[in-house]
Amino acid sequence: MPTGIYQRKKGYKLFKNTGDKNPAKRIEVRKKISEAMKGNKNGIGNKSRTGIKSSEETKIKISLANLGKIKYWKGEEATYSSKHHWVRNHKGKPKICENCGKSAKHWANIDHKYHRDLDDYIALCVKCHKKYDRKF
Repeated sequence: MPTGIYQRKKGYKLFKNTGDKNPAKRIEVRKKISEAMKGNKNGIGNKSRTGIKSSEETKIKISLANLGKIKYWKGEEATYSSKHHWVRNHKGKPKICENCGKSAKHWANIDHKYHRDLDDYIALCVKCHKKYDRKF
């Protein structure tokens, strides 16, 4: 596409001072935003903590302050699949089936009560997992 043939009309302003419904396009609002962002290396806002390293003591204080406030934490009332995801995140991918010695794909719950206890899960292949679940 050729450049330079589309020219703005005389008197055209990129940002209008008044009459625009979007306040971020007004010059005085853009100046306020610019002043607020000065000195902020993250470019998100003054309250951002991205890239700031916290000490271990601070991490503990933050976790204690948020204890019980995390709205998505369900503890023992979590769903079947979320508990399996939790086990996979903590134990990693299963490698060898504890029943037959083949390549394992699943973490199977031993007592079928599905508590958040990592010792209550064993690595099984698909075939052994199906056999194991049929017993209960």
